[in-house]
Amino acid sequence: MKKTWRAATAALAAVALFAMAACSSGSTGTDDDGEAVTGGILNIGVSADIVETIPSAIAQFNTRAIMSNMYDQLLREPVTGTTPEPWLAKDFEVSDDRLTYTFTLRDDVVFHNGEAMTADDVVWTLEYARTDPNTEGELVNIDTVTATDEHTVTVTMVRPQPDLLMALTDPAMAILPADFGGMSADEFRAAPIGTGPFTFGDRTIGTDVRFDRFDDYWGEVALVDGLHFKVFPDVNAEAVALQSGEIDIASNVPLDSVNLLQGEVIETAQQIVEVLQLNSNTPIIDNPDFRRALSLGMDRQALVDSLLGGFGTPADTLLSITSFPEGVPSLPDTPYQYDPEAAADLVAASGYDGSPLRLIYSTGIPTDVSLAAALQAQWKEVGIEVELNPLESGEWLKAVTAAPPHDNYDMSISRVGGATATPQWGFAAVSQYFGGGWPTDDVDTAVQAYAEATSTAEEQQALVDYELNMAETLPTVSIAYMSVVWVVSDKVSGLEPRASQFMALNTVSLG
Repeated sequence: MKKTWRAATAALAAVALFAMAACSSGSTGTDDDGEAVTGGILNIGVSADIVETIPSAIAQFNTRAIMSNMYDQLLREPVTGTTPEPWLAKDFEVSDDRLTYTFTLRDDVVFHNGEAMTADDVVWTLEYARTDPNTEGELVNIDTVTATDEHTVTVTMVRPQPDLLMALTDPAMAILPADFGGMSADEFRAAPIGTGPFTFGDRTIGTDVRFDRFDDYWGEVALVDGLHFKVFPDVNAEAVALQSGEIDIASNVPLDSVNLLQGEVIETAQQIVEVLQLNSNTPIIDNPDFRRALSLGMDRQALVDSLLGGFGTPADTLLSITSFPEGVPSLPDTPYQYDPEAAADLVAASGYDGSPLRLIYSTGIPTDVSLAAALQAQWKEVGIEVELNPLESGEWLKAVTAAPPHDNYDMSISRVGGATATPQWGFAAVSQYFGGGWPTDDVDTAVQAYAEATSTAEEQQALVDYELNMAETLPTVSIAYMSVVWVVSDKVSGLEPRASQFMALNTVSLG
């Protein structure tokens, strides 16, 4: 029997969540009659400027979170769980063999340029995303994407992909006008067009980005007149801005700095995995015993307690927490337990000559700056010397996304993750484990086993088998599962957390 999901269910869920959010905030953001206040500019503090505006090309979390306000996807991430809600697709069907997906589109959606969205736009967007290195892994099992009629899109699969629908909720899969609406890619980057509740406004590079309310939005028209994202590289300055009322929301707050800000703390699902990228081109790192020593020499619990402010969990898988349908597995004999004596023994036996390893990280992520110093100290205790090489966000991103082999760093602190497994596997495969230059045959094996699974238990086992192999080979070392934390002033109500790293801002009002 085919499975069908209807938009009415999603609408009810959204209304219910909005009501709960409004009620939980008391009278904040409402007038004397309890009605949401409209108008005003919502000011949001961010740690870095945007670096890209084409959704599929956005690799940086901060940029994706900002730009997601002007785009919509076919499907929307749920409030909880992993069953997506209809969005630009008002309903969808999955064939019994899980090889055909049929999406029926809304007929009332227009782009910011006034043009109606049709199936041709959806087909073009998905085909474009299939060729983008950032997103091709999420759509790796797709065979064809066709417009059956003006408002119907059919997707056929080479093999089943249990998490395809959740992959389509990723902001990187936002629907764009076909052929960039008649613009070149660079022209579109400067003046992007979406279907979301806000349109792209003004931008001062390195300082701020503005969005305006889109009054012809097909969904719930934004309550505020616009959004103003202000860049605060220094968390102390952001804390002062929140306290003084210069900003209403501090977004993606460094987890060790949450206590510096006064306001309501909102935490997203822990879909981020903080990892140590390893360069296979570095001879000593190519030694599996040395990689194991790096992992055993990390006191993850101490790092979480001291640097993540209680908003993280020590990680012992490469995939995010939400990837596992039956919960994060308990893996035996893994290198994720802190064992400094075993680490020191492995270092001594590895032939390591004491030369400092170059560790790069982004200065735009304050938590990573603190983490780098903490790791340097922990590894020194087991005989590993580290040279800290901080890089500006853009330079760091270029370094870690360049094609391997690399000769300008040995290790990098990075963040990976997502709601489900296949997109994470896809990115690992395309990037050769995040730029490390490692073999990815294990990814192909895992994807095949996952596709052939006919039950949740079999899906879970495919994921467990993959993680056991990761624990043995360690092409990347997991450090912690992390969430995104926002701190919100008491003027704000209606903020809608969902089962993802991103939050919708069209439901927000200012009191």
